[in-house]
Amino acid sequence: MWFLTHVRGTTQIREAVLAAMVLAGDRSEFEDVTHSERPPKLGSKLYSCRAVAYGPLIVRVDYGWGAGPLTGGGGSALYIWLIGRSFQVCKLDEWSQ
Repeated sequence: MWFLTHVRGTTQIREAVLAAMVLAGDRSEFEDVTHSERPPKLGSKLYSCRAVAYGPLIVRVDYGWGAGPLTGGGGSALYIWLIGRSFQVCKLDEWSQ
């Protein structure tokens, strides 16, 4: 179940979190820096969203976005994934600019 959560659950929950994120404008205007190793350009619109299977049916998501030096938000949350459905268990952290 842990492997299935890693393969399917993290992908489904990541897409749901991205759909719920408040991105100022269209998501295509933003650069995905989730796995980027280079620093983003100054003033660029960017977002990141990492989903990791913490255990069977348990997924942690770390997410954030920025659209300038004083605009952005993000946080961390735990989800339970029930083979196609997911429920947020708790927010671990939340921030905004």
